[in-house]
Amino acid sequence: MIALFSFLSGSRTTPAAPPVAEAPTTSHPTKSPTPTPTPTPAPTPSSSAPNPPAPALPSTGATVSLTGLTPIKEQQGTLDIGPQTVNLKSHPLTMYSVCSHTTWQLDRKYASFTAQYGVTDDWDKVPEQFTIWVDGAERLHATKDAGNTPGKVTLDVSNAFRITLETWPCYPYDPGFAVWIDPVLTAK
Repeated sequence: MIALFSFLSGSRTTPAAPPVAEAPTTSHPTKSPTPTPTPTPAPTPSSSAPNPPAPALPSTGATVSLTGLTPIKEQQGTLDIGPQTVNLKSHPLTMYSVCSHTTWQLDRKYASFTAQYGVTDDWDKVPEQFTIWVDGAERLHATKDAGNTPGKVTLDVSNAFRITLETWPCYPYDPGFAVWIDPVLTAK
């Protein structure tokens, strides 16, 4: 009847909600946060630390192919490295180009320079000129044509700062190459 009276009088009562049972609490051990590692400072260089070792020089009498050294200057064209055929003979290690003027730094580390020179068998131009300059002084000037036996050169470079190999004239649109065969430096 109270509900009816409440309804008629306009007041509304909300029936009480049944009590909610609380979930049992369990005790969980709490983990402590993982410590962040403290970076170790890099050691500071001291004045007594040794300098890094200098690049190894070839031992006395060892040979170094010029093909393995990086030129300091290239003009007219670059020298490619690979096999070529000169006077019907295959040569696996050559530097070749239509023409070039290429300089290497020797730094007085070498006693001698040896090489052969010639033109590939498909050469169909006037004879090619081969010149070697050592510290600005001309040390070789020769010409070669197709079908000729390669020329040979051995130079004393014991006090040489730089060496330049030059081939000319240039014929960029015709077949054939000027070739330096087995260019080798011998260490002091």
